[in-house]
Amino acid sequence: MSMKVQVLFAEKCNAKIVKDILQNEKCLNKDFRMVSTSDGLIAIPISDNNIYQSKKEWSDRVVRIGEYECPYSTAMMGNGRLSLEGKMSRVQQALWNWLKNNEGVNQNNILSLDVAVCPKKLELIGDDKTLVIPPNAFSLDDNRFQTIVGCSNIDNLWEHLSRTHNSPRVVKRGTIDPNSPIRKSGHQLLWPHSSIPEETGPGTPGWITVTEQGIKQSFDLTRVMFSRGNITEKIRMGKIVQQGEVVVDLYSGIGYYTLPALVIGMACHVYACEWNEDAAFALKYNLKANGVVNRSTVYVGDCRTMAKEQSLIGICNRVILGLLPSSEGGWRTGVKALNRTLGGWLHVHGNVLETEWEAWTLWLCRRLVTLSSEEALPWNAVCTNVEKVKSFAPTVNHYVADIFVGPKDRLEHQGIRVKNQAGFLRPGGEFKPSPESMDKPSCALSPDGVLHQQWMMETF
Repeated sequence: MSMKVQVLFAEKCNAKIVKDILQNEKCLNKDFRMVSTSDGLIAIPISDNNIYQSKKEWSDRVVRIGEYECPYSTAMMGNGRLSLEGKMSRVQQALWNWLKNNEGVNQNNILSLDVAVCPKKLELIGDDKTLVIPPNAFSLDDNRFQTIVGCSNIDNLWEHLSRTHNSPRVVKRGTIDPNSPIRKSGHQLLWPHSSIPEETGPGTPGWITVTEQGIKQSFDLTRVMFSRGNITEKIRMGKIVQQGEVVVDLYSGIGYYTLPALVIGMACHVYACEWNEDAAFALKYNLKANGVVNRSTVYVGDCRTMAKEQSLIGICNRVILGLLPSSEGGWRTGVKALNRTLGGWLHVHGNVLETEWEAWTLWLCRRLVTLSSEEALPWNAVCTNVEKVKSFAPTVNHYVADIFVGPKDRLEHQGIRVKNQAGFLRPGGEFKPSPESMDKPSCALSPDGVLHQQWMMETF
């Protein structure tokens, strides 16, 4: 049995001398054996503590420092320690490698930590496999963890974790304030840089690229949120958008749905609105990187004011409303953006109780008819599909409703024949009309409800 560990590489003629020096300096990792490498060198396992204090003694005899797969020592194989280490996850193993020289710390201490403090698995994100630490993991507020860490510098743990996961960067996941319209990620760099860098853009410490379905999405992860759970919806949106269509994306972010609409759907033009300046910067970069900048226009600011100022009225076939937890503040703007003669599709996102999704759909359709009427548009609103994107929290899911909003004759042109002005066309063809009057679902905006963002309730 073997494991990848930190080693010194030396020529065969120097290997024993280097080993003896390391042993005298207590820098030799006795848990593993030396091993010959494919390029004719000898890999000598080293411990992390004090390795550079003896550098002058061995530096002239060593080719390089690195990592290599070394077999366990005979002592390790026979003393029962291996059986415990064999139970450890990669994360626990990294923690053990960091703390094993601390007095009184053993493998059982590591294995007994709560999974919230020491997760068994960590998320890797981006093309470079950046390692993401959960917000509460490895917290010194946990008494048991603080006890085994002692006086050790926890910053060294991040380097151990990066090496174990072959990752060039470690970040701690932030939390997003649902009441903030900007929705910054809050991620913090831990290693090799720390905190949130002052500069942003390509080449800066926080800049990352995530490639999905051949689409490159770059952004500053310390400033902009990113969800990998939306990948199926991104693919679906690319397939739904038809070649030659004009699309308005009211909450475009870094281009989650704008890019698939252009790259996969071959939209004629996408008007993208985004009010987080860091996200808008990344969006413009991504449009260029994916070769679609000439078929797009980016407006930075509140989509409701942008629609007025930039005359995004009656211009499109399709509107994407991808804001969470609710896009309700942009529904009127979405209706107004649709072609006045043909109507079009609204793709409305929201976080909804799993027991309320159909009630939300019926209420949403009725609400869109009301908004249309207030804009002097006697339109129908029929939902033909509700897609579950992902689970957001226990009993709450992220849904997107595909709703055609427009004149009745255009509804029939889409192959949708219903008698009522609003409702849900269920799978299989059964139509459920929206009641003329119905209670709001719990996810509706309300001054005293679950969602009470005042900025969303402002009328434009």
